[in-house]
Amino acid sequence: MDAPWHGAHRPFPGATPESERDRCRPRTRGERNQEGEEQAEAVRQLRRAVVEAELRAIVALHNRGDIGDAALRAVLRDLDLEEQRLE
Repeated sequence: MDAPWHGAHRPFPGATPESERDRCRPRTRGERNQEGEEQAEAVRQLRRAVVEAELRAIVALHNRGDIGDAALRAVLRDLDLEEQRLE
């Protein structure tokens, strides 16, 4: 049976309200969670690298004529939004 999340989405498979409470406890006390901050930064760096690779790939497709201007603009818009979320 699923744990009660009171309308919230389960953060990851196998999570329980108790494990999330314990994970978030340092923040609620005003303490820093160094390990969590390092993991979050590593994920942001990885996502930035993926966005950069996608940007290079989409520009190459456009330059070869494989996609048109509208497709390029649509993907660039999505990549810009993703970059903004990473800031």
